[in-house]
Amino acid sequence: MKGQNVKLFFVALSCYLKQIGESNTRKIDDNCVGCTSLGMTCLGGACPNSPREVAFCDTHTDEYADYIIDGEELCEDCAKEYLLDLFKDHLISEQAEMLDVTFEDLRE
Repeated sequence: MKGQNVKLFFVALSCYLKQIGESNTRKIDDNCVGCTSLGMTCLGGACPNSPREVAFCDTHTDEYADYIIDGEELCEDCAKEYLLDLFKDHLISEQAEMLDVTFEDLRE
């Protein structure tokens, strides 16, 4: 039960932080499969494979950035690491309060 609270805390926090903004690590990701060469009509900008500007992690430049934390665009692994370090910086009593856990619950 308490493990679920920890997971829910990080899921809620990551959902709050999940948004893409401006970055220096933006590139054009072209996944065009060449529909016209296969005899199909090109959908242009409506095609899910058309060239799009995407953000990549500031640390791992080959990973897509899904999160912005303190102005840095981060992949999921980097975001988890950052949030876990941030969480560890708090006192145990503050961590318990964030997770809505009492010390009595832990003794059971």
